[in-house]
Amino acid sequence: EGIIKISKIGVSAPIVFSQKAEEVDKDLKKGVVLFPKSAIPGQKGLAIILGHSGPPGWPEVNYDTVFSRLDELSPGDEISVKMGDKEYLFKVSKKLFLEKGEDLPVNLTNSKSVILLISCWPPGKNLKRIGVQATEFLRSKNEGS
Repeated sequence: EGIIKISKIGVSAPIVFSQKAEEVDKDLKKGVVLFPKSAIPGQKGLAIILGHSGPPGWPEVNYDTVFSRLDELSPGDEISVKMGDKEYLFKVSKKLFLEKGEDLPVNLTNSKSVILLISCWPPGKNLKRIGVQATEFLRSKNEGS
């Protein structure tokens, strides 16, 4: 497991590795979820990370509002992902809105390390999806070395 931090929108949450798609809803109560069979952040490929979004005024319980402000992210904004003793920095490259059930218009077998943050849109409604794509641009050394 790891930690995702997005200082611009006040996010700091554990990344839970769901083993099966059926476990995602349960795991979302513990943080954001790395979708089963997607890449691990920091490795080549696409890491799909899911998080809840709640409407304004929704109580901040069980990470229900962790991705409520994804729409405020813009190209160039930074996202930090810590996995074990390594930290990976990603820069937002694009934001997209999808119809519910629409396929992702991104390359799932990228030669770079890419993350895609996904949540329901608008916050608190299950009408569409918002996605924020970011590409790794810096990898820290092991901490303490």
